[in-house]
Amino acid sequence: MFKIILFITILIAVALSDLNDKKWNAIFGEDLISNFEVKWKNATSAKNKTEILSKAGKIAFYIRLYRAWIFTPAGKKGFLDRFPAPKVILHPEIVEICGDNGDNSDNKLYKCIDTIYTSIQKRAEFLFPSHNQSMGDFNITEENFRRYISDSMFAYDVSVSYLMCFFTKNELSFLSNLPFCSYGFEKGQKNVWPSSIFRDIANNPLVLNLPNVHEPIDILEEDFICADESFCPDPCCGRTTNRATFCSHEICKEQDIRRKTLSKLQSTNSSSLPENQEQQHSCRVDNNRNNDFLGLTLNKWNVSCTFTKNLSKTDIGYIFRFDTLQCVDIQECDILDDDKCKGENQECINYVGGYKCVCLQGFYNDSNAKKCVPIVLKKSKWFGAAHAPALSSASGKEIGIYFYLLYFFV
Repeated sequence: MFKIILFITILIAVALSDLNDKKWNAIFGEDLISNFEVKWKNATSAKNKTEILSKAGKIAFYIRLYRAWIFTPAGKKGFLDRFPAPKVILHPEIVEICGDNGDNSDNKLYKCIDTIYTSIQKRAEFLFPSHNQSMGDFNITEENFRRYISDSMFAYDVSVSYLMCFFTKNELSFLSNLPFCSYGFEKGQKNVWPSSIFRDIANNPLVLNLPNVHEPIDILEEDFICADESFCPDPCCGRTTNRATFCSHEICKEQDIRRKTLSKLQSTNSSSLPENQEQQHSCRVDNNRNNDFLGLTLNKWNVSCTFTKNLSKTDIGYIFRFDTLQCVDIQECDILDDDKCKGENQECINYVGGYKCVCLQGFYNDSNAKKCVPIVLKKSKWFGAAHAPALSSASGKEIGIYFYLLYFFV
């Protein structure tokens, strides 16, 4: 009897979990991304766009510090390499204001970002003071930050990180380049936050255009890299900067399928392998394979792995999937938004471990022109049997002998 009750309880738990998963995938899914993208490009006013960018940049700066220095309920400082486990229950305000709840108003994206910023601003007035406060500039250190910020709003701030990371991985345009990305605690970043500047401009980003303040947008090496470093963990190496390159990780070393692939590569082209392949195992998290809301909250990251001497961006065609805990082949020709084969008259052919660009039928790869060009048949000098010259008498006799011998043999 006990076993039956336990079995039924497990079934109910699985069913509820499945319903909950479907709920989040519906609230934070492709429709919401599409709606926000359209609103940003076509409907959002210029004034709202300026405010959204300014507030999103301030949110990003705050979350960068929060993710590095605030202790999780499990006692771990920060969550740079993974989101907190177990998964944090989303704050109802985030769900109501920012989720897909049937509200298709032009100001929905603005309301979402403004609501988040207002909540953070009230708790972090030392960073974003109101006009009637006397506040000096803020030295960016862990001690100073933790003096003012506690974990009392942990669920809310992690929910913000979930949401903004989801927007980043889906590459919503308003997050491609943000202001204030040069401020932080890493070497080379500005380590004094200009709180005094925001005293009179808490909600007026137009002051960013004043001389000698700072540029409204920080252009970095790659689009979305600032948002990614601010809102998303780095399951490869827990980095806060320089995520554009691969980094060393054991995940990409211990997979059987990868070892087999390496053995095959070594037997065919040993020069393509590093001298010490046991030491070279590197990975990176790519946006286009990690844009599912539920997956990122559960830390189910798909990691691109490579074996190279310089930890470069060269990939041998596999990803480590946390949902299956194994390396699988990348379908480069199917899943990549930016077509790998961009030349004219080419098509992408996927194979296990990689892909290849080949010319379409009727074209060939011209090494001089470095592109696929049409195959042109040269005019032949041979006119066929109907236009052959008359046989000589000697040739006629030879043919007659051949026929006679063939008849005799048969």
